[in-house]
Amino acid sequence: MGNSLDERVKLLRQLCWDPNNGVRAPRVLHIARQVTRGCAGRDVICELRAIYQFVIENVRYTGDIAGVDTFSSPMRTLQMGGEDCDGHAVLNAALAICNGFKAKVRITSNRGITWDHIYCMAGLPKGRDSKWIALDTTLARSRTDFSRFGVEPPRAKYQDFLMEIPS
Repeated sequence: MGNSLDERVKLLRQLCWDPNNGVRAPRVLHIARQVTRGCAGRDVICELRAIYQFVIENVRYTGDIAGVDTFSSPMRTLQMGGEDCDGHAVLNAALAICNGFKAKVRITSNRGITWDHIYCMAGLPKGRDSKWIALDTTLARSRTDFSRFGVEPPRAKYQDFLMEIPS
């Protein structure tokens, strides 16, 4: 994979929308709907909290293998039970999209030099996305720490990319 942000985002979109392991896969849609089944109709905050909690409980934060940037589809991330920030962002985006939210990824730089981190943002209200809620499940300190729902990490700069259907 190339080094540009555009190339990275293109790959993340492909993984998110993959017909076998992403948004277009019936299994991922089923999981996404099961995650939010306890929420009342149109309770969008409940749905986003349920997605956030599900990912924290089921996907441990891990670093890249041997320092090489690796990428996984939503289903693969769930199967492996661990992923870095890329995998968390793609899984959160897929679960949000399957529940009717628009999603984007926010790629950040801690010091303004390199791009260090990525996480998902979900748009509210559904269909209009005038407000964005952070779903950075890598900030949790444990599998029972849900206190950072909506919290964004500090950053020097960022760029947002919609997780739209790849062309």
